[in-house]
Amino acid sequence: MISPGEIERALSQHPLVGDCAVVGLADDIMGEEIKAAVVPKGSVEAEDLAAFLRGRLAAFMVPRYFEFVERIPKTETHKVQRHRLQGRGADVIDQVPDLAPEPGQDPGRFGGMGPGVQPVEAVHHHRAVR
Repeated sequence: MISPGEIERALSQHPLVGDCAVVGLADDIMGEEIKAAVVPKGSVEAEDLAAFLRGRLAAFMVPRYFEFVERIPKTETHKVQRHRLQGRGADVIDQVPDLAPEPGQDPGRFGGMGPGVQPVEAVHHHRAVR
């Protein structure tokens, strides 16, 4: 099971992250994908944040989507209103590219995956939650 709090704690350690919240987004193949909403302290890219998290979290916990916002919506008691972050459209989200090798590329270049790794197109997808 993925804990939004664990991802948020790791992400908040980045020096250019002022505040953040993590939510699940519906996905036809995986069931849910992870999105992080981030209040940046300066100029930062989604790819930089994903790389930062890859050094601190298991690969399946690194958000695939990042949304840069002015503030995280919270209640009067400072609880994150996650439902408001889930309803945001894909047009405001930066998607981090998949880490799988492109067809024809050497799979050994990607995080130590061995030669038995198949390109994404060759894998049969099933509905499942990671």
